[in-house]
Amino acid sequence: MKKLSAAAFSNAKHFIYHHARPLERAIFQTHFENGPASSIWQELAHFQNADGGFGQSLEPDLRTPDSSNLATAIGLHFLVESGCSADHPMLTKALTYLTATLDPTTRTWRPTASQTHQHPHAPWWHDENGSLADTFDAFVIIPRALILSSFWHYSQYHEFPDLDNITQEVLNVIKKQETFGSGGGSDIEYTIHLAQANNLPQKYLEPLRSLILRSIPQVVERDPERWHTYCITPLRLAPTPDTLGSNLIIDLIHQHLAYQIDHQAADGAWDPTWDWGGHYPQDWQIAKQEWRGHLTLKTLLSLKAYGCIN
Repeated sequence: MKKLSAAAFSNAKHFIYHHARPLERAIFQTHFENGPASSIWQELAHFQNADGGFGQSLEPDLRTPDSSNLATAIGLHFLVESGCSADHPMLTKALTYLTATLDPTTRTWRPTASQTHQHPHAPWWHDENGSLADTFDAFVIIPRALILSSFWHYSQYHEFPDLDNITQEVLNVIKKQETFGSGGGSDIEYTIHLAQANNLPQKYLEPLRSLILRSIPQVVERDPERWHTYCITPLRLAPTPDTLGSNLIIDLIHQHLAYQIDHQAADGAWDPTWDWGGHYPQDWQIAKQEWRGHLTLKTLLSLKAYGCIN
């Protein structure tokens, strides 16, 4: 099995320390240098607004400072992954924000803030006469599945009205789909997070597992010649060995790990496989650099999880 050399790891570490956001640096220190998880929460606090939601370009493709459900879902996922306690004020405020922003009619969460157009953003987050809902299938999975994963994770401590019924609605939607992939892969990623959420009842877990395991071999991109494009790569589906379904594509995962090692940039980073198509070129350069820090961190975490760092 190919491994990242000590020199290549040092190069990636240098990039994270000198060019990544403090948030990614804190996560790196927690996983590689025994840093405290509290440093992650301190950095996340800079992205949380007074209303409890997250914004401030936490999702680099959304440059609005305003809170959004997508950014809040991502912020909560960071908190879950870092073991944040259920009584942490940042967590309780975020859960309260999402409880308040649920659309009571559709029982979905619109991913972006209404002020998104007033700030630079990736073209797929642009909404013109309802185009955003068309692009993301009326938000029935994105970002709803990711949000529900956090609510279930903390369900022993925080009550969310209708959690059972909304989860059943998501399951019903997924059952009707032959395969995932309509959100560029985020739909299956978020569904995997939901299936792996602590406290998710078996009545949801088993059918979700079945649907995910059936879809993974069908939707994973098997052609290495396409891994430089925005696609559903093996490591996107299974960033760690304990991810649901990783065993189904383990040979592809090992191939992708070797590919990532071979495609590290000269400055130690890994690059995004997408761009904004010429929109807001100066702001894209800022977002691109933030993505480079985030993707470098994610790549190192996967290489570590699969034992591919010397």
